[in-house]
Amino acid sequence: MTGSRALPAISIAAAASAWGLWWIPLRQLEQAGVSGDWASVLVFGVCAAILAPALASGSVRRTLARPSFWLIGLTSGAALGLWNHALITSDIIRVTLLFYLSPIWATILMAVVFRQPLGWIRGLSIVVGLGGAIVILGFEGGFPLPRSFGEWTGVLSGIVFAIMSILVRYGGEGGAIERTLATFVFAFAFSAAFVATTGTAVPVPSEVVSALPALALCLLWQIALGALLMWGLARLDPGRANILLLLEAVSAAISAGILTHEPFGWREMVGCILIIGAALLEGVEELRQQARSAQSA
Repeated sequence: MTGSRALPAISIAAAASAWGLWWIPLRQLEQAGVSGDWASVLVFGVCAAILAPALASGSVRRTLARPSFWLIGLTSGAALGLWNHALITSDIIRVTLLFYLSPIWATILMAVVFRQPLGWIRGLSIVVGLGGAIVILGFEGGFPLPRSFGEWTGVLSGIVFAIMSILVRYGGEGGAIERTLATFVFAFAFSAAFVATTGTAVPVPSEVVSALPALALCLLWQIALGALLMWGLARLDPGRANILLLLEAVSAAISAGILTHEPFGWREMVGCILIIGAALLEGVEELRQQARSAQSA
């Protein structure tokens, strides 16, 4: 790997590995007294407020006036809000792996909507990925489907993330600050909707004060790692980036297996291998297509 690719690759690998540990500060915030989706409301609300001064920039205001940009913000914020709800309410390992079916949904959407040929590698990745989901979900309740609302939101988060990735690829607008701000605004809105529908108790001021150290860690996690990831993604080709992003799933599975009492037996292990393997196949196929395009250019 050349020097021009090494630093972006390292930044993506580091950010992805750390994102796999995001559940730790999130649950620390919950344990400090800000329970349920109120943790997400607080984190995303403060993050949006921190970035709000960027609206003073004329270029940012022009970008925010474009409907296509807000569609990207809506899908990215929805994916993040749904993902946080899944992490708070369900098993970390299961929802992380169900989210990482996202490359499979993107491939299916590209084939159905844009009539993109699948090819045997992408066809294999779909079969392997869905096979991993079946292994994780099991047949105890009949057809292998998510067994809780939290797991459903994990799956839905991956689907919405796949839609967002396609929108960015074919009509992406705005820089890192604008996209991050829009993401936080919509993630805040979705988290607030979860609070309103689930009836989670409003944290009292003393609980919020006691949770400030955990909140500061969450804010640092969101903003610093988000910036590191955006910097790397802007400088590395999508195929390599998608492969490196798989470190998030590995990091989440290992950390949850060690630090929690969640089950991590043969089913979770096999499902993890299959789903990550499917996403790896998708990344390899992306690299092959990029190489063919470069040769024909």
